[in-house]
Amino acid sequence: MGFHLNYHCILPICGDIMVKREVLNSDGSLMAVKVELAEGFTGDIDQHPEEQISYIEKGKVEFEIRGVKRILSKGDIQYIPSNVEHKVKVIEECIILDIFTPIRKVHSNWQSNM
Repeated sequence: MGFHLNYHCILPICGDIMVKREVLNSDGSLMAVKVELAEGFTGDIDQHPEEQISYIEKGKVEFEIRGVKRILSKGDIQYIPSNVEHKVKVIEECIILDIFTPIRKVHSNWQSNM
């Protein structure tokens, strides 16, 4: 039997809601997270041991991975290897489906921080 999580994490930035996250599922060694990002949002550099695939459901975003920038829009996919620095800059309000393996521990702890 799998373990299902379904909760929201909303992060206000400068008084506005710039990031909304919802863990859709975390069964086995996979985690699916829906991320909504407001236009103009620029993320900090991120790096984690989990592999990541990001699918763009809506909008336009610039991913920077290992210093290489790539513009993604609806239907595009970005693979992020384990322990590689990356960041995101939102060009148009977007919805991203992030898949992590193994389960990203920082995301698992969001529920207890709300």
